[in-house]
Amino acid sequence: MNTLTFIINEQEKFTMNLDCPENIIHSCNFSNLVLIINNETITIGKSIIDDYAQILKTKLTLALSNKLKLHSSIKKNIGYYWNQDLNEDDPDLVFNSKKGKSWVGNIYFLWATDNSKKYERFATWLYNDEAGNIIFEVTPTYPDTFIDPEDPADVVAYQEWMEKSYQPFFTRIISQDLALQWLDQVNLILKIIKENAENSKSYEA
Repeated sequence: MNTLTFIINEQEKFTMNLDCPENIIHSCNFSNLVLIINNETITIGKSIIDDYAQILKTKLTLALSNKLKLHSSIKKNIGYYWNQDLNEDDPDLVFNSKKGKSWVGNIYFLWATDNSKKYERFATWLYNDEAGNIIFEVTPTYPDTFIDPEDPADVVAYQEWMEKSYQPFFTRIISQDLALQWLDQVNLILKIIKENAENSKSYEA
């Protein structure tokens, strides 16, 4: 398995794990996204490599220009509102009317884990804090995939989890230099994907 590594610091990084050599990446190749903290691994995403690269490029470009400041309605941790948007009506949630009922916090969303693993559900974010720092954050998603709003037991279990157990899992400031390094890596991935797509078309012609 080939691994593309994005360094955070000496002990921490995240990787895109591919089932193909780096030089023959295609847009449809799947990748596991893994956060590594002191040699412990946590899966934080699983999707198509092209999707990962495109969204990370977009968010990094915005964050480097300080254009990903949190919406004024996000006064608590962003993952708190993420869970509320998924599971419970909350008057503090603000929605973007231009895109239907889409929570404004989705603009900072990078990726999420497969819902099938109950206690390994995470969402990952990139945004600017009030000082303009670039923040890379991983937050937990409520373990149960479905809450019946008509079932008091379901509702109480969720509310208790939010009150007693919810807290951000991983939050780091990413320097401008490091963000630029990540952007260079992402651009290289997208360049390889584009070149391989063009080569495939030439072979088919």
